[in-house]
Amino acid sequence: MSVNSLDIVMKSPSNEKEKTTYSCKGFVIGGDCSKNPKKECIKDLGTCLKSNSGSNGRPIVRATTPAPRKDFKFDKMIVNMGADGTRDDVHMKICSQDGSNCCDSGELSYLLSREWVENKQETWSAGDVGKCKKQIFKVIYTKLL
Repeated sequence: MSVNSLDIVMKSPSNEKEKTTYSCKGFVIGGDCSKNPKKECIKDLGTCLKSNSGSNGRPIVRATTPAPRKDFKFDKMIVNMGADGTRDDVHMKICSQDGSNCCDSGELSYLLSREWVENKQETWSAGDVGKCKKQIFKVIYTKLL
């Protein structure tokens, strides 16, 4: 499975209009997953950058004290598939920035249609991610200068 880009939109639980988008680089998941533990292929997306970041795609931050944490909820995920799709089950594990709070989306699948199709855009809303829909995630909130 190849993904050209993945954007995750998070929203404030106290203000539905306050949203932040995190953009993740493209990636490939391949090989024979049946030989892996739990027969899973796993890809850590690392740190995705806020879309409104500074020069060169890097946040510009000036801090003298630890950055505060802010609460966010999952709003949607937009995946631009690459040349290789998959018919395998796909789950997403969503975690707070410090890893202390995680949840599994369950299988990301649509009834009566195919998903994870090559060269197609997939949009997954909060209603598609099971119990992660209501989960609150702590994210380090940095003020851009």
